[in-house]
Amino acid sequence: MLGEPVLTEVEWLQLQQVIALVRKTQGPRNPSPIRGFVFCDGSGAAQWPHALYWMKGGDGTARSRSKTTRIRCNGRPSKGLGRCEGHTWPAEELYALIEAAFKFQVGHLPVQEQKTVADDSKTIRVAILDGRMTQLESEFKAGRLSAVKYAAHLGEVATEREALTRASDAKPVKRWVDVQAHLDGCPGMGCQCPALTYADWWDAATPVERREKMISWGAKVYVGVGGVRFG
Repeated sequence: MLGEPVLTEVEWLQLQQVIALVRKTQGPRNPSPIRGFVFCDGSGAAQWPHALYWMKGGDGTARSRSKTTRIRCNGRPSKGLGRCEGHTWPAEELYALIEAAFKFQVGHLPVQEQKTVADDSKTIRVAILDGRMTQLESEFKAGRLSAVKYAAHLGEVATEREALTRASDAKPVKRWVDVQAHLDGCPGMGCQCPALTYADWWDAATPVERREKMISWGAKVYVGVGGVRFG
């Protein structure tokens, strides 16, 4: 490092998280809302996940076959696995089923995201020691500690504090934090708004936003003739 960095280490790691999300979610200008996180649960899919894709409906001719937009299994051609027979569903019906399953399982829970933050444990420990020193001074002035004991205890706390402040700063850490549901009139940073639930998030998000978040969270949906499951 040749000079003072423009970004702190925490800001740099946060930037990498955004870049990683772009890499995961970039694709066609109008991507399918299930692309990248919904897979077929058919034969062989446990070892080699089969992608599901939107098959846009046409005019009902032999070439387009259907007027209804459908979701179907694409198999895993690179592994020699063909499409699962019978694994095709009307797009609107299947997407509604995925939404219902998602809300049933996690809809009541608060949305959490992993954030890179500065480790504040050192600051907290210093504050505790400062409080201890203030307490010792109060006890000495109140006559509950002799001058000898006061000096001894204060010296111990001061030594610990000095060693702590001289120690190198801790590396940034990742923590799971609740996402707040910012209500009308919310001032933004430092607001006391309640946590955003997954059900409320789903209702407010667009299909593209839902897809991007599901991918960034590492969520996977498996669809088969027996229903929908999350993995």
